[in-house]
Amino acid sequence: MALAQATPVPPAPDAWVPDACRRLAARVIDQAFRDAFRPGGLAANRESARDFLVGSAMLHYWCDLAGLDHRRVTAYALSLLPERARLPRRPRLRA
Repeated sequence: MALAQATPVPPAPDAWVPDACRRLAARVIDQAFRDAFRPGGLAANRESARDFLVGSAMLHYWCDLAGLDHRRVTAYALSLLPERARLPRRPRLRA
């Protein structure tokens, strides 16, 4: 009987899932910042990460999960971009 009382009871799944989701969401956003501003990274990765950070629908989703204000994340990302990168890009024409 004493052994049963000393055995800790694991938390209910609902108690740790939201925290795990918040941490995952924060890591996704953190990785986007790393990819967007890492010198020497692939240009396609950098461009994709910057597009994500300047207001994509997916940024809104991950910010909601992380408990962050997507407007502040976007404003911070824009403050790090050089002026010419803030201009809207023209769509590429396919030949």
